[in-house]
Parts: sequence; structure tokens; C-alpha cells
Amino acid sequence: MKPPLLIAYRWLLRFCFPLILLWLFIRLLRGKELWRAIPQKFAFCNQPLPELATKKIIWLHAVSVGESLSALTVIEHFHRLYPDTHFLLTSSTVTSAKMIAKHQKNYFTHQFAPLDYPSVVKRFLRHFNPVMVLMFESEIWPHLLYYSHLHCQARLFLLQGRISPRTLLRWQKNPRTVSYLLKFYKIIFAQSKHYADAFQQLGAQKIMVSGNIKFLNSPLSYDVEKLALLQQKIGKRPFYVMASTHKGEEEIAIAAHELLAKKYPDFLTIIIPRHPERGSEIATLLQKNQLNYVRRQSLPKQIKLQKAKLQTAKLPNNQTQIYLADTLGETGLFYALAEIICVGGSFAPWGGHNIFEPLQLDAIPLHGASMYNCADMQSALAQAGLCFEVRTAQMLADKVSELLDNDVKRTAIKVKAKKFMAQCPQTLSLISQELDKYITQ
Repeated sequence: MKPPLLIAYRWLLRFCFPLILLWLFIRLLRGKELWRAIPQKFAFCNQPLPELATKKIIWLHAVSVGESLSALTVIEHFHRLYPDTHFLLTSSTVTSAKMIAKHQKNYFTHQFAPLDYPSVVKRFLRHFNPVMVLMFESEIWPHLLYYSHLHCQARLFLLQGRISPRTLLRWQKNPRTVSYLLKFYKIIFAQSKHYADAFQQLGAQKIMVSGNIKFLNSPLSYDVEKLALLQQKIGKRPFYVMASTHKGEEEIAIAAHELLAKKYPDFLTIIIPRHPERGSEIATLLQKNQLNYVRRQSLPKQIKLQKAKLQTAKLPNNQTQIYLADTLGETGLFYALAEIICVGGSFAPWGGHNIFEPLQLDAIPLHGASMYNCADMQSALAQAGLCFEVRTAQMLADKVSELLDNDVKRTAIKVKAKKFMAQCPQTLSLISQELDKYITQ
């Protein structure tokens, strides 16, 4: 028998349908949705699957960019093992869709994920007919789980399983409902024993500690011509990157910049907002602080020169104090450019972002105190001496200065990082060994 909360949820979805349509329309106006995404989210205009009638389809669902990168890593690994299988990758955000498009291969198809309405989920499953479903991190959509479980004859798995402290507290208030939903997963592959214990407390039946797939993701991509151009423009100026910033974190970057500029008069700070649409808001803040800034996004259309294509962006000059990189899909470019990266989303209770990605491109990661979304990653890297916590603008400025002035220390950290990456556990081998019996049935 379904828990009463799930029955109420189903009725609430029906009554809220007009509000959901309005919400999607507002997101369209704000540039947070694509027109083609709307019918796909209702499982209409589904992507065609040419010549796949005889192929098995494995569906992987990842919400945003971080989970999608892990899903692409899984797809690459499984494609080598099962070359006759096609993979369906769904995500929910515009940024993830654009990132996935850059990695498109003929053995997987991308589609926007269906909304959690019974009719929508069933229509989606009928069209794609997957034999297995792999969800990522903490996906607990009731209808998505229930109908996937039925359609795939219980071949439903959770990869990269994790639970934030806030989510755990919320779920513990509804143990019957959460236990009912978690039992639809055949196996939950948790990122760590800490997360495995949390899932067990909530009533999950079979849990395995598999490690963190993000340690195995490919490094972020970048354009070498754009990198060379930025290196030429910046030259030998001291600088660092403040990446993935959320509202309120730019103020910390500005305060740290003012401290660093006292020691290094030509110091440059590069700010990459987590959401590029906040560019105008951040530009206004920089103006109020009377800082000389250049906004990367603000050049006209893309132009071609004789030897290279340049991105539609302005470049910093010798007077630039803050370079606002409010473009989409260029994080890898700036991680490859800088030696020191402070990863945002960690100075307020956002829970932090992936601090392993800078290390993959030879940069040293700094972060704030709020890292509950990446707690195990942060713990492993901190124990290895590969990341550094900075809680305030003063601590940030001090650590950047310390690293800039110590070539030997920077080199030693990079050497340790390479050894750490070489020793990363073979997470995917463990997962594929467990799933093989279900894929080959």
C-alpha cells in the first residue's frame, strides 16, 4: 500500500499543473529553458532512435552538469564493454544539455528528462523502452522510480549515491515514504561508507560502497587557441580564478582582490559565476566598487581571423582589475589557464562544488567552509594535502599570496596530485561487475 504522502503528492501534481506550465514559461523567458526542452519534458517530440530496434537501451538520468559528466564517464566505460548497447542520457538543465552536446557520440542519445507525471513517465518509457535505468546521486522522484522499476523488471540502480545533511533530516521526518521509494532500487552504489550508512538508516535494502566516479571523469575540455590568447594577454601578471560563484561570493572575491592588490599592484582576479545570466548583476557590483573590469561576454558576434577563431568575448588589458568570465562552458579554459582556483558555492550554505576538476588541469583548489555536497571528496583531497579551506576574504588573500610566492610548494602539490589520480580506486570496474549479470540477461 502506498504511503499517504505519495497519494497526496499525486493529487497535488494534478492541481498544480497550470502552475508548472507557468513556471516553465517564466524559466523560458529567463533563459533557463530551451523551447525544444518543453515538449521533451512532457515526453512529446522524443528524440528518434534510428536503427536501434534490435539494440538494448540503457537509460542514465543525471540532473545537471556535475552528474552528467559522471554519466558520460559511465557511458564511455560501458560502451567499451557492451558495444551493441545504445545509451539514453537525460538531464534537466540547459547548461547540462549544452555540455553534453560537446561530447556527443553516435552510441548515446541526449533527451531532456520527463516531468514526474505518471502519464508522462509511461509515455517516455514506451518510446525508449530501456532495459535498465541508472539514476545519479540523490534522485527520488516517486513516479519516475515506480514506473521505471515496473518497466525494467526491477533493473533500477542508483549510482554516485549521496545524501546531504539537510536532505537526510528532511527524509527522516517521513521514514515510511522514503523507505518505500528507496526499495525500488535494486542496488544503491554509495560514494562512501558515510552515505551508505545514511541510506541504510532510511530503509534502503542493498547498498554497496563504490567510491566516487568524479575522480574518474575526464578533465574539463578547453580551446587551446583561446588559452594561448589569454596567456598572451595576461602575461606574467599575478592572478587567480574565483570559480562557480553564487550570490554574495563576489563580494568576498572583491575584498580579497583589494587585499592582494596592495601587495601586487598589477593583480588580476578572474570571476566565473556559476550561473552566467548573473553577469549584469555582478557587473553592477563591480561598478559600485569602482573596479576596472572587463566582461568577457560583451563582444559582438563571433568573428574569424586569418589563423584562428576567437570566441565572442572581450579580453583583459593591462588596466583590468577584474575579468568577469560570464560565458557558458568555458570553466575548463580558465582551469587550464590558472594555477590557483577558488571554487565557490562554499562560502554560504550551498554545499560546494567539484574541487577535483582544478587538480585534473594542474591547478590548486581552494574552497570555503560549506562543502557538504562534496564532503568525502574534500576529506580525501585535504588528507592528501591537495586542497585548502579559506573561510574569509583575508584567509583567501593570504593563501593565494602564499602559493604565488612559493614555486616549490605549488610544484610539490601538483606532483602529489598526479600520484593521487594514478591511485584512484577503479570504481567503474566494481559497478560494471555488479551490473553485468543484469545487462546480459
